[in-house]
Amino acid sequence: MFYHQEFGIDFGTDTIKIYDKKEDSVTIEKNCIAVRNHFDVIAVGNEAYEMINRTSADTKVETPVESGRIRDVLHAEAIIHQLLFKHHHYIGYRPSIYFAVPTDMTEIERRAYASIAKRGKLRNCLVYLVEKPVADALALGIPIKKAKGSVMINIGAYSTTLSAIADGHVVLNNTVDIAGRNFDEAIVAAVRRKNRLHISTLTAERLKKIFMSLDDDSFAGETAEGIDADTGLPRNGYITSSTVRKPVMACIKMITDELYKFMERIPPQIRDSIAQDGIYLIGGSSHIKKLNEIISKKLDYPVIQSSLYENSTINGLKEVISYSGANKLAYAPMQRKK
Repeated sequence: MFYHQEFGIDFGTDTIKIYDKKEDSVTIEKNCIAVRNHFDVIAVGNEAYEMINRTSADTKVETPVESGRIRDVLHAEAIIHQLLFKHHHYIGYRPSIYFAVPTDMTEIERRAYASIAKRGKLRNCLVYLVEKPVADALALGIPIKKAKGSVMINIGAYSTTLSAIADGHVVLNNTVDIAGRNFDEAIVAAVRRKNRLHISTLTAERLKKIFMSLDDDSFAGETAEGIDADTGLPRNGYITSSTVRKPVMACIKMITDELYKFMERIPPQIRDSIAQDGIYLIGGSSHIKKLNEIISKKLDYPVIQSSLYENSTINGLKEVISYSGANKLAYAPMQRKK
């Protein structure tokens, strides 16, 4: 008798995380694919990511996912299949694959997840979908069926998702196109204006991690490499703390403004429960120190900054796969959500 294998996949715009039930392990790779002449796949995952800005004109490195939705089915299929067979020794004849997906997808978008999985050696697999806010709530220990009102802010790489859960389902959901990548781009623009220096987004991300981990602007600055905006030659620049913190805080203000509008749309009785249970802050771009305090001051609600960060969704999928009561929260792509 074949062992029934189960996998959970968080197919994000920036990274792909795969949970293997048999090995009880999670693998994480960049959600990238390198394609030559539009058709020839030469690398996926971290290998493709390392090729960014290092390829010839006929090779492109891109992600097939945008805001959690599959944009290119063929490229998404190539990434899923190659990474599954690269990292996992046993796939099984008919594995079950659970995808974390956005709320309120169209039927075509739901079918895309079945399309990318049920091919080749995986053609007999079973595909299930779990809404990302539901997975996040499970990871945070929120009792979904009993919760009278909980809100989650998931700040990812390319978008921020605001979700309200009550009485066992997502009652309100909104996606804001401001997230970690906007933080980095805002830093790049600020450094270019103030220092006349072009830095990469990778350098901007490094500066963000250094300065946003501080309590204030007391730390003077940091040296960074870049290209002189006037001469076009490489040089070092001295980047001050305020140059980095101000544009990031401006992005955070835009997110909190959207969250304030979101909270006003929630029914009053649910807001009362949220005031007691608090708002949960998660996502790969929520590492910023005391970000929960900044948001709490704006909203006048308690905000809990989870230590799960970018791993909340994949941990929630693990809960769905591992416990019989939780797997009822998954549904098939062709099935209408309850």
